[in-house]
Amino acid sequence: MKEYRDVVVKLFARGERPGDIFRRLKSHGVKRDFIYYTIRRYRETGSTKDRVKSGRPRSARTPAAIKVVRERIRRNMNRSIRKTDADLNVSIRTAHNIMTKDLGYKPYKKRKVHGLTEATTKKRLDRSKLILSRHAVQEFVFSDEKLFVLQQPHNAQNDRLWAPTLASIPPSQINIPRFQSAASVMVWGAVSRRGKLPLVFIEKNVKINAAYYKTEVLEKVVAPALRGLYGNDHYVFQQDGAPAHTANIVQAWCRENLTDFLDKTLWPPSSPDLNPLDFYVWSYMLAKQSEHRISPPSPSTKQQNRLTNASGLFFFLSPSLPQDRHVKKNSDGKPVVDSSQDYVLLLGYENQTHTVLRFKRKLDTCDVAYDVPITNDTMRVIYMYHDEEPRGSQYAPGSLPDPAEAFKQARSLFLTQRVNQSPIKLDARMKIMELRNQDVELPSEGYTLHWCKVFKLSDINRKHHLIRYEPVFDSASSVPFLNHIILHECQGSSPDLEILSRDAGRACYKVDREILTCNSIAAAWTRGSEGFSFPAEVGYPMDSNQARFFLMETHYSNPTEELSTVKSKLMVDSSGLKIYYTSSLRSQDAGVLSIGMDPSWRHIIPPGQEHVLSEGHCVGECTRKAFPRDGINVFAVMMKTHQIGRQIKLRQIRYREELMPIAHDKSIDYNYQEYRRLDSPVKVLPGDRLIAECIYDSSKRAAITLGGLTAREETCLVLTLYYPRQKELTTCHSLPSLPTVLHSLGIDTLVPGSNPVRIGLPMELAGMTLETRLISYDWQNNFKSFQLATRKGSFKPLCWSAKNHPLPGTESLEGYPPNITKSYKVPRSCSFLRSPLSGTNPSLGNVSFQNRNRYLTEAESKAADSNKAGRHYPPAADDIELTDDDDDENSIDQDGNNVIEGAARSKVSRSSVTELMGLSGGSKLTGALLLRSQMMVAYLLFIIFLNSFRIAAA
Repeated sequence: MKEYRDVVVKLFARGERPGDIFRRLKSHGVKRDFIYYTIRRYRETGSTKDRVKSGRPRSARTPAAIKVVRERIRRNMNRSIRKTDADLNVSIRTAHNIMTKDLGYKPYKKRKVHGLTEATTKKRLDRSKLILSRHAVQEFVFSDEKLFVLQQPHNAQNDRLWAPTLASIPPSQINIPRFQSAASVMVWGAVSRRGKLPLVFIEKNVKINAAYYKTEVLEKVVAPALRGLYGNDHYVFQQDGAPAHTANIVQAWCRENLTDFLDKTLWPPSSPDLNPLDFYVWSYMLAKQSEHRISPPSPSTKQQNRLTNASGLFFFLSPSLPQDRHVKKNSDGKPVVDSSQDYVLLLGYENQTHTVLRFKRKLDTCDVAYDVPITNDTMRVIYMYHDEEPRGSQYAPGSLPDPAEAFKQARSLFLTQRVNQSPIKLDARMKIMELRNQDVELPSEGYTLHWCKVFKLSDINRKHHLIRYEPVFDSASSVPFLNHIILHECQGSSPDLEILSRDAGRACYKVDREILTCNSIAAAWTRGSEGFSFPAEVGYPMDSNQARFFLMETHYSNPTEELSTVKSKLMVDSSGLKIYYTSSLRSQDAGVLSIGMDPSWRHIIPPGQEHVLSEGHCVGECTRKAFPRDGINVFAVMMKTHQIGRQIKLRQIRYREELMPIAHDKSIDYNYQEYRRLDSPVKVLPGDRLIAECIYDSSKRAAITLGGLTAREETCLVLTLYYPRQKELTTCHSLPSLPTVLHSLGIDTLVPGSNPVRIGLPMELAGMTLETRLISYDWQNNFKSFQLATRKGSFKPLCWSAKNHPLPGTESLEGYPPNITKSYKVPRSCSFLRSPLSGTNPSLGNVSFQNRNRYLTEAESKAADSNKAGRHYPPAADDIELTDDDDDENSIDQDGNNVIEGAARSKVSRSSVTELMGLSGGSKLTGALLLRSQMMVAYLLFIIFLNSFRIAAA
């Protein structure tokens, strides 16, 4: 790795962050720790050379000794370490270090393998080909016998007990009984794709000859069980070449009573690996049986029941399940088998309540026609159940049950990041507090409500850190009404805040503007979230000497008649937040910065458009005045639009260069919003510009959508969690200027003082009200000019402090789009290859997949990147691609995903409290889905289709 040091230092001198350097060089096998260590050493010494080493030189692990050991191991791989240390006259530890650390050797045990002669190998191959040419594997019923010896297992090498003395260990734990005649039981079993057959326990001292096997197993068990499983359907019964199986009377019985079977000339010899019972099931049952202590001397009914229960945990699945399938556009919804099978089944079993499949696939399979890459976006997992099984061959058309009758559901998830709240360990320094509303009356159908309640936390008399929060629901019936809960820290302790803290709460628009010093977000929960746990080194500061009042804003909505039936049963709600805080302070104070579009009618989204782009700017003038000289470190983001939002990107501009986006989600979901931790904190310096870029799909709306706080209106916001905390800037929004809005609508001037507002110029619009122009504007023909005017026009920066006051010196700012001379280009992966469905238009291919991992994944938190095979040579710093292309004005049209169903997703930011905007009580909200828990016992038919089905050719 030494040859990469100069490259790392040169890139670092250019101003690149260590995380960016790692992404450039990781394909060459460079580790993240190596990059940080090289930069730290360069800062300390000003050089990339090795430090001068101290201590005495090596005397034992010399190159000569290492060479001798390597040569002796080459001649005899079975050589022990004791012989090696005796030959070299060194300690056994030195010999061990030479073999493991210097030579990189590991000790391996010899393995027992299945012995096959050349003739047996040929016969196995010939018979296997013959079987496959006659029968379908998914129709097989595999059978076998197994002798279970009921003795407690003992691993002489690894079984150890820790105790001060041998006498202190109970005899029942240290002693493993071995009996002269160990108890045993012979078990016969069979499995198939449709299920398992009952186990047959062979009585002791019974010899399994042809007559016994035919009467007790085939006639009493096999025949009735197969009739129940298959009815008149075809199956193939398999048995091995045991004498009882190949006897003439058994072969004749099978020929007369079974639909099909493998006769004694077909099953390959010496082939336990071809039978799933031998290959897996028996060993699984043996492991389950061995978990219990064995009592002498014969198998009891209880022990037989354990074997039966163990067999019930396994459900045999043929190699054809699960199948990689896709759905064609404008079809009947029936999944079609994919020509490229990219899923690998790891485990499958069924019990009385569940059918479980565990499988894996590559994040990007490069099947650009029919597979969606698994990225950091919000992914939609679609699943279908049916109570019937496929008919006949599963690959044949018409074999699947009617998908219109199947149970279908979808769930949004972050597949590359586990967001579940893990259990927290409570200690003496940890405290828990619940902040709950008091009997808030839920809104009636079609209405929304923003409810504000102030809490006084006077008992936190010294600094603590908030380290975790989670929602507390009054009841399951109230959950569908909740959109978000945001906890604001209030600055100061005015008498009005004292009065409000004694109140049960009130609608937010009724709160007086003068007391609104609550513009610093401490915690934010939105629909679908489980809450948030801060990283181990970060916490949100809480101290009643600094801020003793907190305002909790709760957004309720009731958009559908279905929720109205719930409301008739539950009229009030007392949900809220549970917060965990500790006096054991962490090294960093966290803060929340809101970035995006301010909720206002000036945020206009035209109807009937698949791709409408809006941008909210946090300008460099504001970050330069507020951020500390070393900048802030963003470690988590939460992104928010409402119902028609499709994508959100948080862009970062430094001088005239656009850096890698801090976050980007191309498939947001309004009903699933979570904080996402970044893989490493992103440095934002004073003077950097941050842009929240949102894309909307209004193709199903006939009227314009305006910015606002209700679910029917729209928003574009990103909450960023960062450290170290500063209070100068807590809200960094923007709003299109009035001239920009008028220009985008083809209006020159307004009539001063008119009410309602009327248009002055141009003459052809003179006298028309502004509202009429918004409603009657020809959006279809004027959309491109509208989009260009809103993106290139001026805007009003809104930079607010924690006290809800404008940042000094920013009151009269006027903002303009940045002049970017070096744009960021998305690294391409195989999914950028043109889909065969896309023709010559690259926008129809899957060009939106970004091959990067900005969010922290579970795998990244557990292990470093694996080493690449072969030698890698360091690239010169000048050879690493730095794109200098100008920003392509049309690039916004190249981000579309060809999916049957897209969803809107993200998170809320700017408080309705700080806006004092009246609620549009009469505005109707679009339909929401009320999910009900359902209990189903059914076969899993269609497994998982990720992030919406890929469109296939009709």
